[in-house]
Amino acid sequence: MDNFIARVTERFSGQDVINANAEAEAAQMQKLRSQNEHMRGAMTQYDLCLKEMRKLSVYNEENARSVRELVDTARSVMDSLGVAAAKDDGSDENRLQEITDDMKKDIYEAIHRENVKVYRNVQAVLLDEMTKQKVEIYEMHRRQRRGIMASIILLAVAVLLGLGNLAMALILSNWFSLISG
Repeated sequence: MDNFIARVTERFSGQDVINANAEAEAAQMQKLRSQNEHMRGAMTQYDLCLKEMRKLSVYNEENARSVRELVDTARSVMDSLGVAAAKDDGSDENRLQEITDDMKKDIYEAIHRENVKVYRNVQAVLLDEMTKQKVEIYEMHRRQRRGIMASIILLAVAVLLGLGNLAMALILSNWFSLISG
């Protein structure tokens, strides 16, 4: 019986539990490194989206500048035709002003719509990545809890076997002292 208990306690030693914990921690570190690399990739994509937004903003500003130049050119043409326009009631100039104002409004609305689209796309990508990471972290914690519970159970079994071995040794020593004594 002592030989059996000795073999069982050898199998489930504290060093085995420590080794199992070390392996679990190493696996956890590898998982965290993988998540870190994944996040770096997501941040790179986010940076690319921001760069694209900046390019679009610059492009929109250039377009607005071009429209302003066109309006200024149209005004100078109208001014050069000012003699004919001065004889009229000025309705052509007012009409041109209304058209340019409408064009400006349309351009600003188009720019705003595009900016909103880009913002929503970036927001959707970030939310998707955050959801994926939450799931991965939850799974990682769940696996860690399982490993810890297994280690606790093995430790409890080892302690119980050790106590059983101690009890058997005490019983046998008392029994031998009764027989010999």
